[in-house]
Amino acid sequence: MNDEFHDYELAGAKAFLSSDMYKAAQAYWLAAQSDKLLRTQLTHFSSYLFCLHYLPRVSDEDIARQLVLYGKMCPVETYRESRSIKGKKIRIGYLSADFRQHIMADFIRPFIEDYDKDSFEVFVYSLTSPESENELLRNAPVSWRNAYQWAPQDTAQLIREDSIDILVDLCGHTHGGLTLMIASFRPAPIQLSAIGWINSTGLRAMDFYLSDETCCLPGDEAAYTEDVIRLGGCHMCYAPLKGLPEVKPFRHREDVVLGSFSNFDKLNEDVLTVWKDIMIELPEARLILKDTTAIESRRAAILNRLEAASMPMDRIRAELASDDYLMEYNGIDIALDTFPYTGGGTVCQALAMGVPVIALYGTRHGSRLSSSILSAAGHEELIAFSRLEYISKVIDLARDRKRLWSYHEGLSSDIKGSSLMDRKLYMKRIETVSYTHLTLPTICSV
Repeated sequence: MNDEFHDYELAGAKAFLSSDMYKAAQAYWLAAQSDKLLRTQLTHFSSYLFCLHYLPRVSDEDIARQLVLYGKMCPVETYRESRSIKGKKIRIGYLSADFRQHIMADFIRPFIEDYDKDSFEVFVYSLTSPESENELLRNAPVSWRNAYQWAPQDTAQLIREDSIDILVDLCGHTHGGLTLMIASFRPAPIQLSAIGWINSTGLRAMDFYLSDETCCLPGDEAAYTEDVIRLGGCHMCYAPLKGLPEVKPFRHREDVVLGSFSNFDKLNEDVLTVWKDIMIELPEARLILKDTTAIESRRAAILNRLEAASMPMDRIRAELASDDYLMEYNGIDIALDTFPYTGGGTVCQALAMGVPVIALYGTRHGSRLSSSILSAAGHEELIAFSRLEYISKVIDLARDRKRLWSYHEGLSSDIKGSSLMDRKLYMKRIETVSYTHLTLPTICSV
């Protein structure tokens, strides 16, 4: 076997260090083509699929075709056993590599803490290193299994031995698609993709995909290889593991501070063009960007891209990740969401810290997540349906200091009292639609 694919894999890693998702996508595609082993081919292909969702010039149809191609690469397994659940608790298994101090853990929490203990028995299959597992999650009332660095077929066998009725994959094509490799062995009779991946998986062994009425409109089902389950509210519930910092009173000032705490990979050329137009219309505005990593090369790269986009560099600050970043929302007036890969956790965090977020409603599930979050929080007026409207909403809000003040005074309590953070309501919807009635041919919203 030649080592050409190792060079492409290294090129993908280097592209990440410079926050260049075009080069990363190309490198992982070539790595998948050059590799000779199916497992590593699938790993590279999942990384390629992940990168595609960051790119503004890749069509939904092209992504859908690539997802189907991934599914064709995976061997087809069928469930080989049967188990009657009549009169017994339904066994739910959650599979993830994010049972750690990670933004996804804030959305995983309701699944393993707030479920109906009388009707369900929950098993966790953690692909996180034991020393990195989040202690709060680790102490949840579940049967915990750590399968870190296990072969996918061995983890699948463990799930099969636990007689899981419904396996819920919480990662999708993140982490190199490791959870999908496990699910491809069909260890459970019903398999569901939920919250950790922003599109169809393409995996033929995945039966259902969890979405909602904002992210997946009628007719969108054709783009999924799974049957789509729609929740009446947002398909995610924000349940932060750590306490949120104090929200300080809104400070009136002459300038306006715009901010984005999304990772720099999401700041593509279309996003920067829109933000430049906003900065031109608001000469008093400053823009603070904050990455989700502490890698200096990424900061240097984004500064170069900002300058190449003719952004007003004297009014822009690019920062690396920090442990106290939530407190820094107290210095932000308006948060700017990204597109087509929108924010999820960052949108929830901004709202919880009293900062309004302007979002652009996109054309597929992952480009509508921030809109779903804003809808669940009761603030649909912050959603734009075109780039011109996005620009207009930011400018209008920046110039309306009274309205801006009202958001900073009320948003934090709004989100805490909304369905977006109602863990019991969320799990009731999940259990009613997704778990108890998954075998029904038609699944209705709740």
